[in-house]
Amino acid sequence: MKPSVIGLLAVVTASGCTSPDQTPREQLTIVQRPKATPRRTYWPLDSVVERRDTLLPGPERYRVQVVTTCLNDSAVVNPIVEDAGPALDVSHNYQSELIVFRGDKPWLHQRLTKALFTGNPVVKQLGSAQEWALSRTAFVGCQQGEFRFYTRLGVPDSDVFMEAQVALSPTQGIQVISVQQPVVEAED
Repeated sequence: MKPSVIGLLAVVTASGCTSPDQTPREQLTIVQRPKATPRRTYWPLDSVVERRDTLLPGPERYRVQVVTTCLNDSAVVNPIVEDAGPALDVSHNYQSELIVFRGDKPWLHQRLTKALFTGNPVVKQLGSAQEWALSRTAFVGCQQGEFRFYTRLGVPDSDVFMEAQVALSPTQGIQVISVQQPVVEAED
């Protein structure tokens, strides 16, 4: 053989070229990066108690009181996307005490929480109950012996919500009257 061909064979052999039958059988180890834990943003504690009283005309002297408080439970968790990647927005549940006084004495009393709506098919369009909260509960009026209240269910820190009406009566307790389709408020 010519010296240039011998040199070429030496280079090919030295570089580790072998036939397919001589390939060593090594297993490749796949290294996966651990998933980054999403950053959590916690809402501050809310100690504000919102109290609304409405005195109804008539001989019964009904007074309706709505007392809304924050549970400060950090139990409402919403996945969000930030510039740095996925994150979680952690806020709180709210509840409203619905109290009807007859004269000076409490006559009806129920606690309104989002649990009342968990089985509602319209509300399920908002996502899981862990992702939404109750807000803006207010007395609407008295109709056919029922005391009606407005409330709002929504995804905190978003423009996605739905409006609902509930009724409170001495015979039925508290029940859902209506839930409207989700609304997305347009930004100005």
